[in-house]
Amino acid sequence: MEFKRFIKTILFWEILQGLWLTLSNLPPHKAVTRQYPEEPR
Repeated sequence: MEFKRFIKTILFWEILQGLWLTLSNLPPHKAVTRQYPEEPR
């Protein structure tokens, strides 16, 4: 049972590292506000 626990722990940390790497490389979210309609009234 100790081996299964070890494998689960290793896989858990690898998944967390992969998620962190993916989320850290996403482009920053910038709010873009556009006027609609673009023509002045």
